[in-house]
Amino acid sequence: EGIDLANMGEVLYLLDRFEEAHSYFEDALSIFIEIGDRACEGDCRVNVGRALLACQRDDEALAMLDRGRSICEETGRREYSALGLYYTAEAYLRKREYSAASRAFEKSQRIFVELELHDAWRPELGLARVALQSGDREGARRHLDAAASWVERARAALRPSDDSVKFAAEVAEVARLRAELDGA
Repeated sequence: EGIDLANMGEVLYLLDRFEEAHSYFEDALSIFIEIGDRACEGDCRVNVGRALLACQRDDEALAMLDRGRSICEETGRREYSALGLYYTAEAYLRKREYSAASRAFEKSQRIFVELELHDAWRPELGLARVALQSGDREGARRHLDAAASWVERARAALRPSDDSVKFAAEVAEVARLRAELDGA
């Protein structure tokens, strides 16, 4: 039942229904804690954290992401540990804590690359945003170039059943940021 609730939360999250997703993730988390499934608890805490982040509840998100990431590291759930780091970095970036954001993006990037995850472009884009907001335009360009390279690798790996429209919308941020850099 916990997995079903978490899956429903994921569907709602993907539909940008973040408050509802948060509720489903919390219900799933309660079950995982009750049955003592630490690995699923860690994964689910990361999901609760990213939902909280999407709901603009940054401090709560950071606490949940930190706990989830810690459990994921203890239980060997490296992909969710990387996701926890990525969303932690996003929260720090939104709070303008650039050093913390940069460190978390870099750590998540290393794990994404080690695990050969197709979302390796995301932390690189995050690093570009950190650089740009910190006034480092050359650093932003360097990270955008790397993000674009990762996007092309991810695009090449898309299967016909993958949602290429959603992928295109997600990676549009790379082009938007590039245009912002080139136009200013």
